[in-house]
Amino acid sequence: MSGGETYEHTFKSTGTFDYFCTLHPYMTAKIAVSKESTPPLETAEREPAVTVDATPNMNINVSNWKTFTDSENRFSIQYPSHWSIIQSGNRFTNDLPLVAVDANGSASTIQSQLSVNAFKDNQKFDSDDLAEYAYDQLVKESTGSKLVEPITCNKYVVGNEKACSFLYAGDDKEGKRYGILEVAFVDDNKLNHLISYRADPLNFDKETATMEHIVKSYKINQ
Repeated sequence: MSGGETYEHTFKSTGTFDYFCTLHPYMTAKIAVSKESTPPLETAEREPAVTVDATPNMNINVSNWKTFTDSENRFSIQYPSHWSIIQSGNRFTNDLPLVAVDANGSASTIQSQLSVNAFKDNQKFDSDDLAEYAYDQLVKESTGSKLVEPITCNKYVVGNEKACSFLYAGDDKEGKRYGILEVAFVDDNKLNHLISYRADPLNFDKETATMEHIVKSYKINQ
């Protein structure tokens, strides 16, 4: 659920039930269900507090940036200077225009990664439609992916274009959990843009400022 939302569930049996945050699986808790009107707290199983992650992370308070310009001059975007570009394609290849990864920033289980796709589509999408399309492909039709924050179109503006975004969690091929911010928008020339920022759930919230700087740095080159 997104922040501020509520959810109700009626349990059909007594016992102690585990639950956790989809994006932050280290955030766990238990619900004690009893026939008594107010179950005493001591009936709940107690566990040690979660250890704070102290992994060094260079993606917090980033001050040095590099600028990438698409080979077809469709867009430019900034990324942390200590990251490495591992893929740079164009319309004549099947590669994404940009994939950059944090190769040295931290010892996280999942390395932070930025990917950008810019493509034409025969359908007359607007930003809302593109975000829905991305959601269907990346979350709805993908086994194991879970929506964390629903599509919203009031958080980001890229250039003069309204951008729609959503947040989801998934598992890589090795079963390691990740979180992804997906930002989608369509420019005046009907070019579709998808910006994806992937991070380890333990570091995701810490890297919010870096994500937002990257999105705000995105420029459409016409």
